[in-house]
Amino acid sequence: MSARTAYKASNDEVYLAKASVYFITDHFKNIFLFNALKYKKDNGFIVKGILEDQFVGKSDEMASQFKKDNFDVKKDSPDTNINETILIIDSEKARNGRFYPVKIMILSHGILHAYSYVIDTVPDPDVAVPADSDSFCDGNMWIINNYGLSEDPIFDEIVAHFFQIYNNGKNL
Repeated sequence: MSARTAYKASNDEVYLAKASVYFITDHFKNIFLFNALKYKKDNGFIVKGILEDQFVGKSDEMASQFKKDNFDVKKDSPDTNINETILIIDSEKARNGRFYPVKIMILSHGILHAYSYVIDTVPDPDVAVPADSDSFCDGNMWIINNYGLSEDPIFDEIVAHFFQIYNNGKNL
């Protein structure tokens, strides 16, 4: 699966979430997924996230946007090393009191730009510069669904892993 396909699927699942979205990533540069998370947060859904501490230092544009828009996003502690992206969809009870199927998406790479090039206006406004883009990334995505038909500890373990990092994290 191309990274572009993985981001499209991730974006769609965030918009389809009925209760909550948690994410962990070592890079976050995709404005479309950011907008999906913001839409959910602004409409009363639970949205929590963890960014790799080293990413926050390298790419303050997105980290500062999470902070500016009052997201519940933390950076991980220095002793944690995040090397993957995990999205956990609907692990909480929805606002209507129901539980919905949990979906966990694990990506082998960070959340990069959806576009391939950026226009660099300095020194020449006609120069297109390759961006750190999903167009130049080939990765893997695993999707784990829990429809509630059987007990599987993997879902609880991944959610517990998220909260272990989240609870030890620092505010942006």
